[in-house]
Amino acid sequence: MKVMTVKLNPKTVFGLILVAAGVLVVLLTFLANHVKTGDAAPSAAEPAGLTCADVQAGARLLTDMGWQVGDSNQKTITVPRNWDAVYTEYNALQQQQGYDLTPYKGKQVQLYTYEITNYTGYDQGIVADLLVSNGRVIGADLCNTSAKDGFMLGLEKRK
Repeated sequence: MKVMTVKLNPKTVFGLILVAAGVLVVLLTFLANHVKTGDAAPSAAEPAGLTCADVQAGARLLTDMGWQVGDSNQKTITVPRNWDAVYTEYNALQQQQGYDLTPYKGKQVQLYTYEITNYTGYDQGIVADLLVSNGRVIGADLCNTSAKDGFMLGLEKRK
């Protein structure tokens, strides 16, 4: 049986400990920044994790919220790069719901519009809009399209 011994001076031992600690710090930092956990909370762009693959999926989503859906429409729109006061106010409404359209400036998104037929106090003129990007709802609203007493609210379950 052979036994090997190595004689290290204290400076060498201290240096090896520092190198090992440095490698450990770099490794832990990398892992903390690049590994995703499966139970992460939804981001601000998707507060409830709502998905919407197409117009029919949007209609089901609204129906699940208690709304009766009539006619629907789909079109591709571009979120403006530069916002006027109206778009800034609209984004503030979205932010109240946990959405934020800022990352979508200048990008094309789908706009699904649905006639709502059971909004209390209104026989017609109420629509729900869903803004969708890559199958995820990024914005939503309920609005009255009447010029006389129009309004716009965040999308909510029917009361």
